[in-house]
Amino acid sequence: MEEKMDIDFPDMPFEGSRTFVERLRMSLRQPVTVYVMSVHPGMSGVPGGGIGMGGGTLLIQGMLVFVGADYIDVHVTGATGTVRQVLIPIGAIGAIIPATVM
Repeated sequence: MEEKMDIDFPDMPFEGSRTFVERLRMSLRQPVTVYVMSVHPGMSGVPGGGIGMGGGTLLIQGMLVFVGADYIDVHVTGATGTVRQVLIPIGAIGAIIPATVM
């Protein structure tokens, strides 16, 4: 007999398979850590450029506040208490884990 393993993300009754976006929507208003793939701040290749594609992972910790069809919205609180909105394309997400907002 197979044992059911506890999952950190909230459980919701649902029949059938869930898509990645459906699963993310179950975690709205929860603190998360998002691993954004192939992004380096300040490495866009353009002088004075901002975020550009590269060969690494950017770690973002914050509150998952919205899940769209092709992006997520994470609110990140800075050291001064300022909340910044971070929009992350679904295709750039390497992994998302439940986390405590730092």
